[in-house]
Amino acid sequence: MDKTRFGGGIIMQSINETLTILLLAMLIWAGGYAVYTAFRLSRERVLFDNKFLYPANCSPDGCKDANGFIAFMLPRLWILGLVCLGLAAVTVLANYTTALGFLPVWFVRYGIPVLGFAIFVWYITVNARSSKQFW
Repeated sequence: MDKTRFGGGIIMQSINETLTILLLAMLIWAGGYAVYTAFRLSRERVLFDNKFLYPANCSPDGCKDANGFIAFMLPRLWILGLVCLGLAAVTVLANYTTALGFLPVWFVRYGIPVLGFAIFVWYITVNARSSKQFW
């Protein structure tokens, strides 16, 4: 029996690598899109079509207070975007370089995904709260 195929060998490494790449893709996409949305919103100061910005089943036309909504969501979008991109950078540096070798393995393996999940839960909660306040 080939021991590298069972019990955390090559197959588990491959799965771990695939999940790390998937996490990176999600963090980079969400972070980049949140920063893009925040930048565009702060520059234009008008509501535009964007599925990421509005709560479910809410359109920009139905917003009661567009300026209030922009003021409410703008800092939260910057936080979401920068935290996601920061977590992606830490993931890359910790997994593919020795620059962050001082980080504990448990933080890289479990902390970053938990923090990524937590920031998405936080944003979804904030987004849902905005629907009650502005629609």
